[in-house]
Order: sequence, then C-alpha cells, then structure tokens
Amino acid sequence: MTIPHNQLVLHLLKPLLLTAMVLGLGACGVSPFAKPTASQPLLGMWTWRDTAGTCTEVHFYKNDGDAASWSGAEVLRKRYQIQQVETGVYLLTAQVTESNGQRDCTGGTTAVGASSQVYIRLLNGGGYFTCATLDTMSCYGSAVTRQQL
Repeated sequence: MTIPHNQLVLHLLKPLLLTAMVLGLGACGVSPFAKPTASQPLLGMWTWRDTAGTCTEVHFYKNDGDAASWSGAEVLRKRYQIQQVETGVYLLTAQVTESNGQRDCTGGTTAVGASSQVYIRLLNGGGYFTCATLDTMSCYGSAVTRQQL
C-alpha cells in the first residue's frame, strides 16, 4: 500500500508543527504544561484516546478560555467554559472558532461554529475520562497530561 504524498508530508510534519506551537506558546509566556487547578482542571496539554484505541488527539487548554486540538490532520481552535457539576465531575462546553478543514482521526471534519458538551470525570492518579452524560457508562475516552507520558 502506498501513502499519497500529501498525507505522508502531513504525517511527517505534524510532530514538527506541534513542537513549534509548544515553543511559540512558551515564548508568549504561556506554558503548555501549566498545572491544572481546582477551578481550571484542564489547564495545559493532554493526550486523549478513545476507548477503542483507534483515535488519539492532543488538547491544549489555556486559562483565558482558549483551547486548541489536533486530531488526525484536523487542527481546531476553540473557546471553552468549564463548570463543576459535582465533586470531581465537570461540564466542558466548547465552540470551534477556527478549523483547517482537514479530517480528524475518525475521518470527519468539524465546522467553525460547531459546539460540544462533554462531562469530564477526574481520575485520582491524574487524567480524566470523557463521558456523554453524568453516567459513567457513557464514557468514551480518557486523557493524560503530556507530563505523564
């Protein structure tokens, strides 16, 4: 099986682009490895995987409500809000503000203006589960901070 040239180039460049973004944020005084707090449990950079293990994404959350994510070839910028709904559980609401229009790790694309809500269940050892509802049976992925990798 041969890989189309544009996909191969994108695959090879993605780590370099991510590194450049991390260094650029550091130059702006924003640490990509900011420590989460009780009111902002998602600060910093996270690696998320779906429960099937077929999809991996990188998510970055800033204290000012800006976020970014990388999934497959897709790069998104978002605005987000997070609110605690019970001990250790938060509701994350996000809206896409910019998209490169490429396909994510599931093969789909996300339009500018698309919004989402997900429940975040913090784990004792660090990291979190992502769930569609408050019910733990609806969880479909988990994340760890880039510091834990």
